[in-house]
Amino acid sequence: MQGSVVWGWLGPLLVAVFGGVLRFVDLGRPRAVVFDETYYAKDAWALIHYGVERASLGTVDDPVADRMIIAGNTDFLVKCTPPEADPCPLYVAHPPLGKWMVGVGEQIFGMTPFGWRFAA
Repeated sequence: MQGSVVWGWLGPLLVAVFGGVLRFVDLGRPRAVVFDETYYAKDAWALIHYGVERASLGTVDDPVADRMIIAGNTDFLVKCTPPEADPCPLYVAHPPLGKWMVGVGEQIFGMTPFGWRFAA
């Protein structure tokens, strides 16, 4: 900023802090799996732990895995047993980089709504 080096740095930093507070306060709310988080969060967890997406328990009509995750149970992925009909992955639709970023948030903050929303 012309005339004041302090405000040239302090002004943008204050705006960034304000934006960060608005972004991260209550990020874990609602404590539920919402919309396409049902795909991103589970695929990200599988990528971090197995290196590949895997199918999860339940169906779209009966999201057993979503209820397990919210309850704190992370054993929601289908066990893959090749060479039989491999259930893994179920449906890979989202970009891998985004899922890896979500997975890093899950690693840092846990398999929680805050954890999978942090990277976004």
